[in-house]
Amino acid sequence: MICLNSPYTEQVVLPQLKELTENYNMDAFWLDIVFPSPCHCQWCKAKYQQQYKRPLPEDDAALRGFVLQTLTEFLQKSYGLIKSIQPDVLVSYNNAGWTDQRNHGLIIVPLKRTPDGPRSRRFLDGRAVDFQNHAKL
Repeated sequence: MICLNSPYTEQVVLPQLKELTENYNMDAFWLDIVFPSPCHCQWCKAKYQQQYKRPLPEDDAALRGFVLQTLTEFLQKSYGLIKSIQPDVLVSYNNAGWTDQRNHGLIIVPLKRTPDGPRSRRFLDGRAVDFQNHAKL
């Protein structure tokens, strides 16, 4: 998994999403391995210091809000970019709905859990639900 605060997001991931969306008539996007994960890399340390004017905490539990903010920002950028080019394309990711929505304010319409098989199969056969977050993308 890449750090969503690293330059890789802006330099590689978003340009690739743009290229795919501009050059191919997509039915859907599945953003894989996107989940709130604490990170202590140089980019997270710098961003945390800039935002909160203090060093990044060592305790992962203390990072929960920062981690969810990072995830939300990535989803906003990805979703907004894709929808600005192809407004009707379905966009989701494999951890949609797994986030603790009640305590952290990240509101996602999840892929529905049903007894008929894995969520990835439901996504591929068209039964997945597009996600949106609290920023009203």
